[in-house]
Amino acid sequence: MEDIKTITPTINLNGTSREALLEQKTDLLHALREAQAALRRATPNGRDYQLADPSWFERALERHTRQCRVLAKLVEEVMDEAEAILESE
Repeated sequence: MEDIKTITPTINLNGTSREALLEQKTDLLHALREAQAALRRATPNGRDYQLADPSWFERALERHTRQCRVLAKLVEEVMDEAEAILESE
């Protein structure tokens, strides 16, 4: 995932309130953390690959690790966005 600068919405009377924006980010963070928990529960088990090519488990574990990193990065970005909204004037 490419690093991009956090872009913060401008809080104003015509736009979404700070509280609503923070609620959206909080809801999103909750869902992402639920997804992280589900992904951890789905960690590949070597016993499920014992009759397959020996590299399959290794490849499945690498893919799973990449997926965990992607979700962790997304959580980090959403947290940065929420902090920026909280700190904006």
